Amino acid sequence: GKSSLCIDIMWPLFGIRDAEPYSATETEFALLKLLTSTRSVPVFIDEYKPYDMQRQRLNTLHRYLRRLYRGETEERGRPDLKVNSYHLQAPVCVAGETRPTEAALLERIVTAN
Repeated sequence: GKSSLCIDIMWPLFGIRDAEPYSATETEFALLKLLTSTRSVPVFIDEYKPYDMQRQRLNTLHRYLRRLYRGETEERGRPDLKVNSYHLQAPVCVAGETRPTEAALLERIVTAN
């Protein structure tokens, strides 16, 4: 299916073996770290099911997908008042039972059935 296509075909093209996809319901910081961790190997986000996700998590995922398109930077404050900058730059493959319906995302993605 969708997951095995990425795991068995796409990832081996990048030299990745025995890795599991990430969940569309990862926490906001986990998504941020994933989407700033690479420029070449796609991050595979599986189980995209907007009807089964908390609204806040869905909005966060959609916001990051929109911001990835232009390689924007997300900044986070630290307790010591310093600021960490995270450059959103990872290529992404999202798999699920449905696709996003938001117009801004549809302009930025390539879909496959």
